[in-house]
Amino acid sequence: MEYLSAIKARRSCYSLGNMPTLSKEGISHIISDCVLHAPSAFNCQSARVLVLFSNAHYKFWQIVMNTLRAKISESAFPATEDKIKGFSASKGTILFFNDDDITKDLQ
Repeated sequence: MEYLSAIKARRSCYSLGNMPTLSKEGISHIISDCVLHAPSAFNCQSARVLVLFSNAHYKFWQIVMNTLRAKISESAFPATEDKIKGFSASKGTILFFNDDDITKDLQ
């Protein structure tokens, strides 16, 4: 029970940085391998991943910032802005998707 309580109370608090020890190609290769070999229902391999670096990474987080600025109250936005700036400070962004066409073919 102590273990389950610890899991339920766990929180991740960390700062992201822009100085990884791997190259962009190395990061992309590891992510591709993980997605390729991750288990999936009926081995359908419906997971898709998009890895953003450099300008695409920064543009993505600017789009997120602008979108949320329009949806979140002005008084609540500073905390959101800090969180987004923290994500934007990283080397890149990994976006996970599911290919619904593959899932529909299995239905």
